[in-house]
Amino acid sequence: MIEERGIPQHGVATWPSGSLCAAGLLVLLLLTGCGTTKQQRATEQLVLSDAVDHAIADIDFSPLRNRRVFLDTTNLRTVKGFDFVNAPYIIGSLREGLVRAGCRLEDDRNSAEVIVEARVGALGMDAHDVTYGIPPSRILSTAASLVPNAPPIPAIPEISLGKRSDMLGVAKVNVFAYEAKTRQPLWQSGTALAKTTTRDTWVLGAGPFQSGTIHEGPLFLGREIRFPKLQDLQL
Repeated sequence: MIEERGIPQHGVATWPSGSLCAAGLLVLLLLTGCGTTKQQRATEQLVLSDAVDHAIADIDFSPLRNRRVFLDTTNLRTVKGFDFVNAPYIIGSLREGLVRAGCRLEDDRNSAEVIVEARVGALGMDAHDVTYGIPPSRILSTAASLVPNAPPIPAIPEISLGKRSDMLGVAKVNVFAYEAKTRQPLWQSGTALAKTTTRDTWVLGAGPFQSGTIHEGPLFLGREIRFPKLQDLQL
């Protein structure tokens, strides 16, 4: 019996390994396209709030357990220009940390046994973009505009094999406590420093592929990337 290529004698069709690789490459090329992220405010807020959450979560409030505590927020002030993640969010996170540790929060300073003060040394974000290829340029069009009667030359568009956009959020929080009546120092947290990251990557125009500490796993356009199992590829 003569067996045709790709069809074994038992009659069940299978894909040769070379054909499978070629089909996967063809699908990848067909899916390649262009994508643009218009705004990243949600991501920026998530990076900052996540840094605050991690910094305060690293503070051990247990030495103040069962004490009547008043949280002094004098040093926590809203800074103009910040979007959403600001003093109120930090204060709420600190209050939650105190309650979780078994502290009894007091709204009146005079009825508290312990005064807790907090300060923020850093709360911000850095961004860094990298383009692997030729960035957009208007040099030729600008030069042509200086020459009389020269025809207009359009700007050179971006020609890239890949792009990467990184964000780094940093939060630095310090907390200390003292006795309400005697003003004697009681406890200090030390410096709680947390950093959070996110990265968007484009390959041949396809993307963004997202990764970083603010994500539970790799994402594509905000959705979880699921790789097919080998048995699912067999026909």
